[in-house]
Amino acid sequence: METGNWKLENRQQQLFKEEMHSSDQLLVSSFLIELWHQSFIVQGYETKADVDAARMKGETIMQHFFDWWSKRSYNSSPVR
Repeated sequence: METGNWKLENRQQQLFKEEMHSSDQLLVSSFLIELWHQSFIVQGYETKADVDAARMKGETIMQHFFDWWSKRSYNSSPVR
């Protein structure tokens, strides 16, 4: 007998498996920044200027991460 929690967990795992198999696209920096904008939470900032500054700081961090990740993944060789 399946419990409600098990059903939910099983469906979530299937969702992630499908996403992993169906996404053959390469990660590009613009997509990473778009994800950043979609997940950015504006509550908690006192002014719009604070929100904009935090959002821009996050964009910069995402771009630096992408640059680092790109160099690392393209230039890495197997460790022996």
